[in-house]
Amino acid sequence: MNLTNIKTKLNQPIDIAGLVYIRIAFGLILLIEVIRYFNHNWIERYFIEPKMYFPYEGFYWLHLGVAMACTIILLHWVF
Repeated sequence: MNLTNIKTKLNQPIDIAGLVYIRIAFGLILLIEVIRYFNHNWIERYFIEPKMYFPYEGFYWLHLGVAMACTIILLHWVF
């Protein structure tokens, strides 16, 4: 194949139905996972309750606002 054949092949219109199905399936999987996290109370257990954090150099301030950030995210999801 030469360059012109490749260009014409790449510029041909294609059906996007496969991409639509993948995006819908991915969205449903994410929705199911969010519902599981709420039902099992994993959000609070894994993101709000832990008292031990692993700070990196320059991110020592990160543990100060984790609980507040998680609360804001939860409120954003609810409303």
